[in-house]
Amino acid sequence: MYNFKEIEDNIGKNWKKIKLLDKLEKKNSKGENYFLLDGPPYANFVPHVGHIRNTVFKDLNIRLAFMRGRNVLFQPGFDTHGLPIENMVEKQLKLKSKKDIEKLGIDKFTKECKKWAATNKDLWMKVYDLLGSWYAWKKPYLTYENEYLESGWWSFKQLWEKDLIYEGKKAVTWCSRCETALAGYEVTDSYKNLRDPIIFVKFKLKKKNEYLLVFTTTPWTLVSNVAVAVHPEGTYVKVETSKGVLILAEAGLKLLEELEIGYKIIKKFRGAELDGVEYEPLLDVPVQDQLRTNPNAHKIYMSIPILKERVASKVAVKKKVGV
Repeated sequence: MYNFKEIEDNIGKNWKKIKLLDKLEKKNSKGENYFLLDGPPYANFVPHVGHIRNTVFKDLNIRLAFMRGRNVLFQPGFDTHGLPIENMVEKQLKLKSKKDIEKLGIDKFTKECKKWAATNKDLWMKVYDLLGSWYAWKKPYLTYENEYLESGWWSFKQLWEKDLIYEGKKAVTWCSRCETALAGYEVTDSYKNLRDPIIFVKFKLKKKNEYLLVFTTTPWTLVSNVAVAVHPEGTYVKVETSKGVLILAEAGLKLLEELEIGYKIIKKFRGAELDGVEYEPLLDVPVQDQLRTNPNAHKIYMSIPILKERVASKVAVKKKVGV
């Protein structure tokens, strides 16, 4: 009977005995270069099925390149930086905010993160070995090691000296709790729909006893309110109510019904008719007093796309777009 486990174990031991990887690299040393750029996984968690799939795919490409006589360069490693490790340590130490980290001491917190950063490195290497992956044959790098950090700075220096570094602007996702920018996957993995409270406010139009009914989910921004946006093609109505003459989106009439506010439609029109209409500031505060002197403030503007196509930050810098 064919013993898969025994055969697998024997083949693995024989590969290591004859130093198969060394033989392949020597045999193909003069071949066309082939470099597999690998995004390193985090080593603070155990590998899951997605990691197994990725490792197999990468290993297949490496083996195929060897079979084609290519001079193959690949280097396994582990990412030991980033929020996943910090968040894990914060939970273990029961830290609730960045102030708690400062009280503990940044050096102590960093030391604890470093301790946990490569917790499962050996487990990962064992998994690589069980998969028969070439990754198990090399010493992995850890991104917190000085030699890796120095290589990063060296690479940046080369780019700088070749005038390939530029300063630009780019919108990034931000975590107010962690006080840092977030990677795209950190946002998408944590995305969920939430119900958020909204408030409705009345802005009095200048020189008219009429009010614009506006809703917002960020009432704290009303202190520095500059403008109100309406959709040029949207349908709006002017209605007479016990709360005064209100101007609002036609779809917003449901709100008046829910609040049991009776109304009588005086006029129905497109949002474009409101373009440039001025209104009075909602709050009597210094910042609003300053805005009164700005002829472009406290007006209704049309809500239209400003950019019809995405402009890369590098292109924006060269063309001085938005700078």
